[in-house]
Amino acid sequence: LPGNQDFPMLKAFGKQIICIFEGSDVRHYSAAEPVAAAFGYHIPPMYRKAPYDNLAARWQNMRMAEVYADAIFSLPFQSELALRPYWHFYLPVNLDLYCHHIPGREVPRLGHAPSRRGFKGTDQFFAVLDRLEAEGVAFELQLLEKVTNAEVIAALEDADVVLDELNAPHYGMLALEGMA
Repeated sequence: LPGNQDFPMLKAFGKQIICIFEGSDVRHYSAAEPVAAAFGYHIPPMYRKAPYDNLAARWQNMRMAEVYADAIFSLPFQSELALRPYWHFYLPVNLDLYCHHIPGREVPRLGHAPSRRGFKGTDQFFAVLDRLEAEGVAFELQLLEKVTNAEVIAALEDADVVLDELNAPHYGMLALEGMA
């Protein structure tokens, strides 16, 4: 439920709770910005706008997990609001979903599947690709937005290069899918 309001009820029924935080559910720019800056990154401006700027919601998600969860999995750069230690979260990948394929074409196909362009650095990728194109570098860009994960996986299997994200000091799910 919103704000993890179901946690007290689940605990009352003797259920174990494991929280896996994957980003904006607990990240707030005011806490993440100093950490990002230390790594040479900048929090994208989109995080200063709704719905991402809601500190109370981020704080509520983290505190409810800290009070009720049996285990918390998260990452640095998104858990600066945490008071309780958490386990480092590694994104899981089911390798059975992916087929290995090396296209070997002359003109490389680039795949980019941003969930949020501002955070993934899509405009920055476009600027570099425009410059490469102006210099005569040949490539084909496959922009994958508002498609199913199965469609992304199929496109990545046929890609030569995957463009993941630029605005975080860690990899995202797209990078893992591309390597798989």
